Amino acid sequence: TTTTDPYAGMARSFLTGEYIKEKDAKRRPYAVMINNIQDAIPQSGISKASIIYESPVEGSITRMMALFEKPEKVNKATPDNNGKIGSVRSCRIYFAYMANEWDSIYCHFGQSKYAKRFLKSGKLDVINSWKGQNAYYRTSDKPAPHNCYADGKKLTQQAKKLKYRKNHKESYGGHFIFAEIGRAHV
Repeated sequence: TTTTDPYAGMARSFLTGEYIKEKDAKRRPYAVMINNIQDAIPQSGISKASIIYESPVEGSITRMMALFEKPEKVNKATPDNNGKIGSVRSCRIYFAYMANEWDSIYCHFGQSKYAKRFLKSGKLDVINSWKGQNAYYRTSDKPAPHNCYADGKKLTQQAKKLKYRKNHKESYGGHFIFAEIGRAHV
C-alpha cells in the first residue's frame, strides 16, 4: 500500500520546527519589543508568538522580544488574545542584534541612544515610531508609555510599503536543528 506524504507542500518553521505551509516557512518573522513592567501587564498577543526572549534593560526591569511568524493572525481576537500586540516598547541594542540573527523585521517604539546608529545603518529592517505610521496606536486603558500597541496586519502592510523583503534570504538556515520525530527517512 502506498501512503501519501502528510507533509507534502509543507516545510519546517525556522522558529518552532513544526511543519507549516512552505510559503509561510519562507516568510521572515517580525520581532516585536514587548513591555514587561507591572503597569503593562497583562500583555497582549504574546500567546501567538513562536519565540520570546526576556532580558534585563535597566535595574530589575526586563523587556521581551516576541517573534511572530504571521503577526497579522494576532488581529483575530480570541479568548486568550484581544487582537493587539503589546504593549510595545523601545529598542535596546542587544535586542536589535538578536532580531537581526533571525533575519526578522524588527518592530519597536523608541530606542536607547546606543541603538540609533545600528538601527539607521541599513543592516536591519525596522518598523519603529518614525517608520511605523499607523502600525502603532495608543489606548486609554493604561498610562503612557505602557499603552502603545501594534496592529499585526498593519505591521505587515508597513513592511510592504517600506519595500522590505517578505521572505528569508536564500542563505538563511535558522538557529535550530530540529529532530525528525515520527517521520520515516527513506
